[in-house]
Amino acid sequence: MKLNFRTVTMITGAWLAVGVVHADITLSPIADNRLLSHDPNGNDGFNSIISVYNSGPSNEQHSLLMFDYSALAGQTILSATLRLHGSAFDSSTATTTTNVYRPTHSWSELQSTWNVSSSGTPWSNPGGDYVGTTGAQNTNPFASLTGAMSGSTPAWYEFDVTSLVAGEVNGTWANDGLMVTGVLNNTLVFTSREGANTSSGPQLVITSSPVPEPTSLLALAGFAGCLIRRSKVRKKA
Repeated sequence: MKLNFRTVTMITGAWLAVGVVHADITLSPIADNRLLSHDPNGNDGFNSIISVYNSGPSNEQHSLLMFDYSALAGQTILSATLRLHGSAFDSSTATTTTNVYRPTHSWSELQSTWNVSSSGTPWSNPGGDYVGTTGAQNTNPFASLTGAMSGSTPAWYEFDVTSLVAGEVNGTWANDGLMVTGVLNNTLVFTSREGANTSSGPQLVITSSPVPEPTSLLALAGFAGCLIRRSKVRKKA
């Protein structure tokens, strides 16, 4: 077999392609809560629903979700999809927009309210501290979904949150979960992790791959070098 740099590159690429394993995992939240502007000091973390209902300042609702990423240690996030299932309260067929942001403050499921992230710790912004891709409060969401509500037959709503989740997994920023909000006149309500039908609870579907170990990369480089040297020796002979 005649070996040249191109051949070695092809072999190396094939080896890497075979060696990379893509894994799918579905995570359920370890915490979720609904923040209510009309009950600014009340906690709703025990409820069977979360919501992005928004009829204006007198009744605006935001929802927080927290996922445990420990099973993804040492992984590269290839894709991440947040799935929320509409609840029986979801009865409108109007078009609406729902957004996903990154919280910038830790929070407690059974203590957080519209005014505080946990007992004695107020949000800097009532309704929660959360940013989009530019790092600004309530601007440029990481994911956005616009369309008709599910009406009398609740359905799954899916959001591409790959960049948000990847940043939380790799340590670009702290894992403070996800914040979901709705624009004015949004009436969407979703099943929470406390819902009676656990199969309709929030889901985070992630595809990931292992990060190559430095020793593996060195071994691969050594193997490629060996092939090139052997090819040169054969040419001289």
